[in-house]
Amino acid sequence: MTIERLESVIFGVEDIECCTRFMSDAGLECVESGHHGSVFRTQVNQFIHILDAADPSLPPAYQPGSGVREITWGVTSKEALDAYATDLSRDRKVTVDISGVIRTTDQSGYGVALRLSAKTPVSIQQRATNQMDNVERRNQGVTPHGRAHPLRLIHAAWDVMEEGHLEAQRFYLERLRFRAIDAVKPMGTFMQCEGDIEHHN
Repeated sequence: MTIERLESVIFGVEDIECCTRFMSDAGLECVESGHHGSVFRTQVNQFIHILDAADPSLPPAYQPGSGVREITWGVTSKEALDAYATDLSRDRKVTVDISGVIRTTDQSGYGVALRLSAKTPVSIQQRATNQMDNVERRNQGVTPHGRAHPLRLIHAAWDVMEEGHLEAQRFYLERLRFRAIDAVKPMGTFMQCEGDIEHHN
């Protein structure tokens, strides 16, 4: 069973206009915007959904205020997706929608969704930059890059209460086979990263 990337993140927010402006200022492409929310995408077709915190279609909030409501992960194959559904249904409610997306919740109540990966190749034009063992520019000024255009989402973080945070973490480590790379106390916040080097395959 292999999860290979983040597919989408859904936020429930108290100020849609402010959060929409933030995502736009960050350089993400806005593909939908309106009174009820907005949708942004990265260059590799990952999506960020901004919805009103009171939107009844959202999973329940873990804590008051704005925050993450659901993260969707891309799975490498239908067989792996089915295996996740079987395993997760052992001890929690699992639903599958008409498009085959599996939905459940983690130990803290955050929404977790799994779907077939929509990994999208993208061609990036590299500028002359200095990197380890590759010096492309000597004694030259740095040319400003201008507006940012984020390539991809590479990690996600959750705030969880200290009491029960080990159980919350084990769900991702053992059931989804992630690797925790950061922890902040006393709240027990922990982070999981996407990408082959951050997952156990």
